[in-house]
Amino acid sequence: MAEPAFAEAAQNLFSDRLIPLWDDEAELFRRGEAPVTYDPRSAGAVVAALNAVRWHGSDAEAEQASALFPRFFESVIVRSGLMQASPLPLVVAPYLEGEPAEHFAHPILPGAVSTAPVFASEVIFEDGVWRVSDPTFHTGDALFLANMLAIRSENGRSDLFLSDDLLTGLKR
Repeated sequence: MAEPAFAEAAQNLFSDRLIPLWDDEAELFRRGEAPVTYDPRSAGAVVAALNAVRWHGSDAEAEQASALFPRFFESVIVRSGLMQASPLPLVVAPYLEGEPAEHFAHPILPGAVSTAPVFASEVIFEDGVWRVSDPTFHTGDALFLANMLAIRSENGRSDLFLSDDLLTGLKR
């Protein structure tokens, strides 16, 4: 970051306020064992925070944020069911059962074509299990999350829903 005071404040927030909320087993940020709710806006805010630290933080914090990003993405965006339709490899397996692939993504589009994701409005993690509590699509919040997932840093880096090598390792 151009302004050292902003960089220091961001790193302090990351280290002192966000990292203590990380639940390593559940692979999400939360306070204690109480149920936690994520919606596209809150998930997008976490993605934005992780991206800021990955791209502009100190080496140690950037490394930590880079390690947490795919785990958070896989748990909160993919396995939770928050992303209900997307590029087909990211659709959670239970949603595909008994439904044609065309209900989730266009199966004949070439891999290089981006497919816009469809997000539920709310998911809840409770007692070690994810459930979609509100499957409706709200455009503003969904666009916010989609933009945070595809945002580019000043040097052009972007995840665009994760690289192909990370996609192959996603757990369903």
